[in-house]
Amino acid sequence: MSIVYLILALLIAVVAVIFAWQNSIVVSLAFFSMKIEDAPLSLVIIATLLIGIIIGWLFAAPSLVKNSFRASGNRKRIGALEKELEDHKTKLNEMHKPASSTPPSQPKPAEPKPVTPLPSKTKSDTDPLSHS
Repeated sequence: MSIVYLILALLIAVVAVIFAWQNSIVVSLAFFSMKIEDAPLSLVIIATLLIGIIIGWLFAAPSLVKNSFRASGNRKRIGALEKELEDHKTKLNEMHKPASSTPPSQPKPAEPKPVTPLPSKTKSDTDPLSHS
């Protein structure tokens, strides 16, 4: 879009220069108490065009600055949101990992030791009357 504006501005400038060149008569100017005698019309036209461009730019400047600050804030916000999205994707991928694999941070459970049978007791060991 800026190329369109540039082409339009160049076209207006070329037309103004052609118009000023074809109207090279001498004019006198008066502005408040200032008087300019014998100024070329082409110079007056180009000066008027430049003053108009400056005034237009001054009217557009506040919105350009405001939009620039807003765009800068939006870029920062987008960056923060993209980082947050990546964090959420990482957490989601960790949650969807298969449950059969044990995580490396947890040790494997110890295997139980085999139980050895105790020697069987005889009747004499358990009977209190047999010791007489």
